[in-house]
Amino acid sequence: MAITFKTLNGTSAAELVNPFYAAQGWANSKARYDDVFALAFDGEKLVGSVRRCFENGVYMLRTMMVHEDYRDQNIGRRLLGFFETELLHNIDAEIHCTPFGHLTAFYSIIGFQCVDIEDGPEFIKSRIKTYNEEGRNCIYMRRPKA
Repeated sequence: MAITFKTLNGTSAAELVNPFYAAQGWANSKARYDDVFALAFDGEKLVGSVRRCFENGVYMLRTMMVHEDYRDQNIGRRLLGFFETELLHNIDAEIHCTPFGHLTAFYSIIGFQCVDIEDGPEFIKSRIKTYNEEGRNCIYMRRPKA
């Protein structure tokens, strides 16, 4: 299996990632025109996705996922590295994310650090509260400016 990676803007990525999200159980997640995606492919098949968003004045890493048939093969780690190299290299700002609590070591690979939610923007506090009320066990992480 030769996994390849590429970036796409939200408009171009939507026809690929929206069905991918739905197939992975995240039907409410949708690509937005101003998102930028790092994508992993096995041939023509989309097997992984993560996006950079700009929301409420801050950059976010969102919706990182690998197809269930491709997990535990180091694809997520490689995709995260590609995301860092291709989509964060020119960002002179903090990057925020709201991952599941058990993924702190994973996101720390590219410099994210756990942060007290009280130190986050209001929209992130609200988002994490909603996620956790739904039983997702999410936390707040931030990557400092480069």
